[in-house]
Amino acid sequence: FILNAGVHKDLYLTERARMMLQFTVTNAPNRVNYNNPASNISAPATVGRITSAGAARTGQVGMRIEF
Repeated sequence: FILNAGVHKDLYLTERARMMLQFTVTNAPNRVNYNNPASNISAPATVGRITSAGAARTGQVGMRIEF
């Protein structure tokens, strides 16, 4: 399974302006997510082998000002 998470906070600067801060993370526990095993029967040495994995943990920070 893949666990993604995100949080954001709205900060009101004035009556008409606000700033939004956000932080998102994909694959939060940084668990290995293996891709499917090879199934090409014309290359029998690799059939059933898992030779790659999904992406590692990534994070993103953002800020937006609205007025």
